[in-house]
Amino acid sequence: MARAAVDAIGGAAAAVICVVHENAPATFAGSHPAATMLDAVQFAGGEGPSFEALCQCRTVRVDDVRAWDGGGTWRELAADAGLTGVIALPVSPDDDTAATLSLYRRSAGGWSAGDVADATAFTARLRDLIAAVSRFATDGRRPATGDLGTAGPRD
Repeated sequence: MARAAVDAIGGAAAAVICVVHENAPATFAGSHPAATMLDAVQFAGGEGPSFEALCQCRTVRVDDVRAWDGGGTWRELAADAGLTGVIALPVSPDDDTAATLSLYRRSAGGWSAGDVADATAFTARLRDLIAAVSRFATDGRRPATGDLGTAGPRD
């Protein structure tokens, strides 16, 4: 899904999805190792655009990472990785699970209104996917491994 986000959103060079379950980051999935590390740093340190998007349930748009006024470690690491901007969007599929989608850019300029609209639309699809996976993982109707039956291989 992170790679699909890069393909779908103009200007995005990398994407990271962070899924938070029961108030702890559970999964970081990214299209590029540097971007994945940047989101992990934010959640470990409790500051940065992705962390802010999750905590404040709002989109955080940064057109120039060097101008970001919070998260000094994140800002320095992002600039060192050659990333120039980020859009961080909250995704809340259910009461127990939340997520963020972080889109990083490498080019100068900023995010266009179209980029932000595309990212917002993508998060709606991502929310539905995370909710479906969460339902599947907790669905009591799935058979336990011992309940798969004793039938042998089919002829």
